[in-house]
Amino acid sequence: MLNLRQILKPSLAVVLMLALCPSSGSAQVPGVDPCTLIGPAQLRRLTLPAAVTGIRDSAGVSCQWGKIEDRQALVVKTFARMDTLTLERMRLAATRISDPLPETGVGDAAWSVPKPFGLVMMATLHGKAVQLQYYLKRRATSADRAALRAAAKVALEHL
Repeated sequence: MLNLRQILKPSLAVVLMLALCPSSGSAQVPGVDPCTLIGPAQLRRLTLPAAVTGIRDSAGVSCQWGKIEDRQALVVKTFARMDTLTLERMRLAATRISDPLPETGVGDAAWSVPKPFGLVMMATLHGKAVQLQYYLKRRATSADRAALRAAAKVALEHL
């Protein structure tokens, strides 16, 4: 049985990472609906429930597929501006939680952090960025990283 502490502790770690390193600019990417950044093909590669739909937040900066409390979810957050220094500060903040892994071949720069709840990935392209939070009922595997890497590439192409 899953207790509340198991759900909140990983989520608080992500909030801490974001709070320590705010974006250098607006999070909303003009003219971009974050729920259109990840397509059906990428969602099928991730272990999310069938027929899951994206739900946009009220600010228009993130989209969530699935339920975090069920640990079967993907959250994508967009950043309209992300400079190299801010991305590096976020990576350094992540080292307080876990060792970031470089994600080569994804945008201009990308890294992921394995978490007890799954995986977090940050990726930038031409000064814009996406953060993907992938919630799993188990530890993330190399196949999960590959699926999330593919989703990040597609999301960056649509920014």
